[in-house]
Amino acid sequence: MVKEVALTVIDEGIDATAAVFEGLIPGMEVVGELYEQMEYFVPELLMSADAMYAGLNIL
Repeated sequence: MVKEVALTVIDEGIDATAAVFEGLIPGMEVVGELYEQMEYFVPELLMSADAMYAGLNIL
């Protein structure tokens, strides 16, 4: 899903920096909050980080 959205960002000419700072980073902040609330655990953190890096590699 993240790869597809990142490719859409590129295809539509949206600023990649804005996509990172308004999309990927806030998403990881939510993941961090869920981890602190003990709703997410290490496997979810790792999957989220992998997804973020997949988006970063495209952007």
